[in-house]
Amino acid sequence: MLRFRLFALVAFLLLAMLPAANAQSVTGQISGIVVDPAGASVAGAKVQLIHDQSQTVHSYTAESNGSFFFTGLVPGAYSLRVAQAGFKGYDQRGITVAAQERVDLHEVHLEVGDVTSTIEVQANSVHVATDSSDRSVDINLTQIVDTPTRGRNPISLIMTLPGTQSLAQSYDYRGWNGGGMPGVNGGQQGQIILNMDGAASQDSGNLNTGYINPSIDAIGEVRLLISNYTAEYGGRTAGQLTVTTKNGTPQFHGSLYDYYRQESLNANEFFNNKTNVVRPRYRYQNFGGTVGGPLIVPGTRFNKARQKLFFFFSYDKLYNSTTSFATYTMPTQLEKTGDFSKSVTTTGALIPIYDPTTQTVFPGNVIPASKISPQGQAMLNLFPNPSPLGLSLDPTGNRGYNFRYPQQQLRPLDDKILRVDYSFSSKVQFYARLLQDYQAQNGYNVTVGPPGGTWGQFPASYHVQSAGALATLIYTISPTLINEFSWGINRGLQGVGPTTDTSLNPNTSGARTYQQSLLPLKDANG
Repeated sequence: MLRFRLFALVAFLLLAMLPAANAQSVTGQISGIVVDPAGASVAGAKVQLIHDQSQTVHSYTAESNGSFFFTGLVPGAYSLRVAQAGFKGYDQRGITVAAQERVDLHEVHLEVGDVTSTIEVQANSVHVATDSSDRSVDINLTQIVDTPTRGRNPISLIMTLPGTQSLAQSYDYRGWNGGGMPGVNGGQQGQIILNMDGAASQDSGNLNTGYINPSIDAIGEVRLLISNYTAEYGGRTAGQLTVTTKNGTPQFHGSLYDYYRQESLNANEFFNNKTNVVRPRYRYQNFGGTVGGPLIVPGTRFNKARQKLFFFFSYDKLYNSTTSFATYTMPTQLEKTGDFSKSVTTTGALIPIYDPTTQTVFPGNVIPASKISPQGQAMLNLFPNPSPLGLSLDPTGNRGYNFRYPQQQLRPLDDKILRVDYSFSSKVQFYARLLQDYQAQNGYNVTVGPPGGTWGQFPASYHVQSAGALATLIYTISPTLINEFSWGINRGLQGVGPTTDTSLNPNTSGARTYQQSLLPLKDANG
């Protein structure tokens, strides 16, 4: 038996040192000092801390100086009870512990009297941190619900906090195409790290928020560490953003939602009205729901008191369709053959074409066929022809372009989250969270899309299938010795490819198939 315990201890320590975990704790702590009416410390007082949801009881015997300390606490609401012979009982309720928060209750005052009498105290909702140099801002569930967020992007929640700034023009999207990560206190965009339930959840090779971006209805708390971090935090210098998912409760709760927008409900832009440009297509629909509560096995007494096992599930679906107009000055059919006799500037002046060997203008402003590179000719043939209106296509009269194409993009998003919390005993608590996410850009001019996508050739799809898992086990070995083990992993698989091999814009000439747009040019002249 002794050999087995030794082996288990060694295995546990080795697992705890695995570098792949890359996780940080999201648990908090509560501390204080028990004193009598004269302000003297009360040693040996029995202190109990009860988790209001699971009714898990943590016990501590006050030290010789009256101090007590509870760490490794799952975020939530707690109640504190203090008992000591010769003093009335002390009962304080509504102590809220946020993620990574250190709550100092300072002095807990006992009154002389019968121990069967109890003094009830309502906890102060404002916590003043006096035992840490961390500067942090917390957004609780009530604030999350009451804060309007365009696009329902959880990252936009911190834009209401002092010291945050972003160059993003819109947060209509989420994840890797959701406007990027804000900066904090003058820091640059890539200097803030995003932790989800304690595990780093962003692409280290990019400045955005990564592939995993949950529904705002699945978030229970957002906490932003601004500066003066303790030694347990690192990796980035301009901020530590921790997002905590919701957990189940003893009562069943759920929600359903559907958010819808359309261009017919929007006003057109001022300059669009001035130049007679219609409102661009804009479709946004975000629907889903959440459900959470106790896990009960019918016909058994398991979790009948609703204090052991809880679950929370979230499903979120987003459809976003937008259209933007791309304008270019494309080479005309005459210019593709070397004839620039009708090529003029925006002011109508002829553009002279010089012979690079003689530095003189070509006769008639036409390049001889013998001087045209076959490879260059093949490249030109890939470009679409301009509008028959030519430079008159520009409604402003500035003759700024001769080709305009509406770029339509679809940006679907699918997100699922499942979290399970289990209280094995008063000494062992466990929770696990699974997440599955899919995001894509489908249409023209997508990320790392094929050539020609910006002017309406070859719609493509850039998509990312991602998943994440996290587990945390908290074991209270003794009131003064607690072990917390956290493990997490996130994976994302990127893919890109054409949605069709044939150009959906055949009337503009140019390349007809996706293969014709690739280098080296195999099917073009020359």
